[in-house]
Amino acid sequence: MKKIKVTICTGTACYVLGNSQLLVMKDDLKPELLKWIDFEGSNCLKYCKDASFGKAPFVLINGKLMAQATGPKVKDEIERLYLDMLDGGE
Repeated sequence: MKKIKVTICTGTACYVLGNSQLLVMKDDLKPELLKWIDFEGSNCLKYCKDASFGKAPFVLINGKLMAQATGPKVKDEIERLYLDMLDGGE
């Protein structure tokens, strides 16, 4: 199985609007998930410069943009992708 890649924007707007909490969210995930996830921070994903992408904070999960990212939204998407991987979907 391929790992799930989570890129958390740490630019000023995203960091202040909640991504600072996402940087430690792996503490809230099930241990069996952690070995299948690569977390990384990015100084700025630059999506906040164009309103058509939505509102900060931004996270990329396997290259798919998530606007207005929250811990529960990111966790739900990670768990969904993990279950898809177990079912052979990804």
